[in-house]
Amino acid sequence: MQVFLAVIADLFHFAQNALFGSYVLVAQEGTAHHEEKSVSLPHETQLSLPTFQSVRSVLEEKNFVVTEELENGETYFIASADAALFSDPVHAFDTKVAPLNYGTSVTVTKRGGRWAHVRTTNGDGWVLRDMLAEHEAEVFPVFHHGSFYDATHTETQKLRKLIQDAFFGGGAHLALTGAEYVLYRQRKAGREVHFGTDRPRSAGTWQKLLRGKYGVHIGIHPKEGSVMEYSDGSMGHLAYIEALLPDESIRVFAVGVASDGEYTESFISKEMWLELHPVFIEFR
Repeated sequence: MQVFLAVIADLFHFAQNALFGSYVLVAQEGTAHHEEKSVSLPHETQLSLPTFQSVRSVLEEKNFVVTEELENGETYFIASADAALFSDPVHAFDTKVAPLNYGTSVTVTKRGGRWAHVRTTNGDGWVLRDMLAEHEAEVFPVFHHGSFYDATHTETQKLRKLIQDAFFGGGAHLALTGAEYVLYRQRKAGREVHFGTDRPRSAGTWQKLLRGKYGVHIGIHPKEGSVMEYSDGSMGHLAYIEALLPDESIRVFAVGVASDGEYTESFISKEMWLELHPVFIEFR
């Protein structure tokens, strides 16, 4: 590390003096005496200095050693929106293989320095270890009944990373919405929702926007994992069907039904949900 810092200091010293038309050479005689000599350089001289990143990359590649191999692998989660898979454990030109989406599950097979070798659906490669999380709760949101989730709430921010802020709720600094929550639950279950380009996709418009889309079934009977869309007379609402009970009552999780950003979990009897005249949207 001392050698590395010395190299950086010398490069900075060289660049600083070169800007003023001269470079100071330091000659060492014995162990106690230093002599400085100035050599004039033409101002038009073009200097090509290595950057901090390129020097660090060379050192990383030269000194890299695998310190731990995991025979069966360990499951981790991508915890950064900027994570990427690299072909080699070094930041160098054209070593990036693919981006890694926040929340993606990966299997770590090796560790070395700042890097981890992982298996992913995009193939094998290297990722920076500080972009990995060991526990699911570090990446996926945890909601509590009756709590409010505004734009700055940690759990809101996690969810919006997981859906790539599909509704621009984070960009607009809005409290969490029902549309965002049910989209997150569908994606977490491995079901994609394809709307097309029509906007807005607010609660109350989903059945119209999704009718006739491939892989979408819209009906009047609830199914576990489906989305319930209904109106209370003044505005539309969306809720996720967490469970369907034998008596056809349903357990629903929702955001924004009672108040903006409020997360709720509730049981609704068949008689009650029939009165709402809902539709149930199922994604396959």
